[in-house]
Amino acid sequence: MGPRGLFVKIDHGDGVVSLYSHLASYDVKVGDRVEAGQRVGEVGRSGIRDSGAHLHFGLFHDGKVLDPLDHLSAYVFPPELTKRGHAEVTPMKRPRTAFSQALRRRRGRR
Repeated sequence: MGPRGLFVKIDHGDGVVSLYSHLASYDVKVGDRVEAGQRVGEVGRSGIRDSGAHLHFGLFHDGKVLDPLDHLSAYVFPPELTKRGHAEVTPMKRPRTAFSQALRRRRGRR
């Protein structure tokens, strides 16, 4: 298992990879096509003993670590909006990044 515990790594194409680690279980297998919004696993605490359930998310381009907030900040809800378990926020328009461009190419959009 290693220090990441159970994890799912998704290849988005064009060198873009996302990583979801410390899962309790996973719902996909090697070779599956994953769609936006699809559940890939259950958050857990695998690979670490002194912590509660949590998720480590990583984003990479050609093996280099990317700051996820540079690419996904329009979709991250600040804590004050999620205290009641839901938020209704429209994502802001963001400049295109290597990650978003790779996703658009995969979906046949430019």
